[in-house]
Amino acid sequence: MPRRESRQGFSLLETVAAVVILVVVAAATVLTVAPMSHHGDTAMDRMSLQELATLNSLAHAYRAQHGAAVAGLETLRDAGYIATRTPREQARFRQLQSRYVFDPATGGFHVR
Repeated sequence: MPRRESRQGFSLLETVAAVVILVVVAAATVLTVAPMSHHGDTAMDRMSLQELATLNSLAHAYRAQHGAAVAGLETLRDAGYIATRTPREQARFRQLQSRYVFDPATGGFHVR
């Protein structure tokens, strides 16, 4: 019976299959990593939207409870809606004051 010769190297089909697999893995990696480069901005935008929603909810709750519109963040602080007992809470309140302002025309807060 004739003996089969041992092969040297890979066939064209094996090489093409390996390249296709590498391309698929590279594409998946790029699609996964590319959105992460803008992740910080998106997280900050989401945080601002969440803070705005919270402040506007507090303003509506104040109006419902007291029958008067909010004049600003100080009104919410004085009514106990925003805590400022600790230095950390006071720093957070100052940060909110620097970022957001109340608009009496719309009855809500917006970014400065």
